[in-house]
Amino acid sequence: MNKYEGEDRQRLNTLLAKIERRDSPPGWKKLPNLWLEGVIAIGFSSRKTNLLLVVTHDGCYLFDCQSGTEIANDPAPYDGLDDLNLNCRGIGEIADEDVRLASIWGGGLSLCNRYGETVRMEAPEWPLDHLIFCSADSEAFTEGKQDRCCVRLSERLRFGGFSYCGNYLVAESFEDVYFWRRDGQSDAD
Repeated sequence: MNKYEGEDRQRLNTLLAKIERRDSPPGWKKLPNLWLEGVIAIGFSSRKTNLLLVVTHDGCYLFDCQSGTEIANDPAPYDGLDDLNLNCRGIGEIADEDVRLASIWGGGLSLCNRYGETVRMEAPEWPLDHLIFCSADSEAFTEGKQDRCCVRLSERLRFGGFSYCGNYLVAESFEDVYFWRRDGQSDAD
């Protein structure tokens, strides 16, 4: 690393250290974590935006992010998975939908929502990743614009993002799936 890279890394770490660390930002609620072995992809339904499809080596699971509960599972590994186009056929209530995925092969979930909130994963302390949430009109790495940002997680994260409606947020850390939901909101909002 050259001198300029070292200085920039130090600047970013200094800015990151100023961001408040908390389980949930104001107006959001953290739901219990799920432990699932062998997670390879996650994706939100575009029609029932509170539903999260989790693809593992052992099959597919469908979770309701409003309650944090499992509502369906299919033990057939990779059934309906298209790792080239990064989608998977849903199960249960969304069995007729192809769900866009964030996966070990790429893809992604939305990193912003209709409320102007953003989420980003940064790794200035690699291999540790920080999931940083920012309210509208705030920016994690701009001095003076960090007051409405918070670090939600510091883990070895692989993927995460918002649901289509923007009321749910998920992050995956190898075998843990983390859920948050906006307080007082539902998928119909």
